[in-house]
Amino acid sequence: MSESLNLAQLFIDTPSWLLLRTKARQEQRACLNLANQGISSYCPKVVFDDNKSEALFPGYIFLPQDNIVTELSGKVRSTRGVMSFVRFGMEIASISASLLSSIYERETANKVVLRYKNGQKLLVQDGPLKNLEAIFQCRDGMKRSLVLIEMLGKEQKIKCPNEWLKAI
Repeated sequence: MSESLNLAQLFIDTPSWLLLRTKARQEQRACLNLANQGISSYCPKVVFDDNKSEALFPGYIFLPQDNIVTELSGKVRSTRGVMSFVRFGMEIASISASLLSSIYERETANKVVLRYKNGQKLLVQDGPLKNLEAIFQCRDGMKRSLVLIEMLGKEQKIKCPNEWLKAI
């Protein structure tokens, strides 16, 4: 809880944030190592229905843009799990605190993303395909999935909103 209060205050106190590239699947490691050095960071996450979470932006974390971070840029770059600052030419990429704050608000709204396995049987609960059985193929973004539904004696690939689907 104190971490969320600290982040909320950082969004208020810091007008912009720097974008930092991490090594593959080492966002959490980079955040922990930065915290051990007294440097705040933020890694937005998406939580799945099996209580596992993943980085919302794999390979990236955000650092508050303040004098401490700029003075310690060499230290930040040599932190375990960190690759480098994201740059556009000579300019370090930054993002506004208001945009990052809205990402944070959505993250803390406790929305759980359903995770189905390839080949899993599902039931369509809404829409024009209501009460039909479907077979999960893959996710198509955060809100839709690609499923197979048998129609007219042939399996059809259909994109379907996740809220219409339920595991059988």
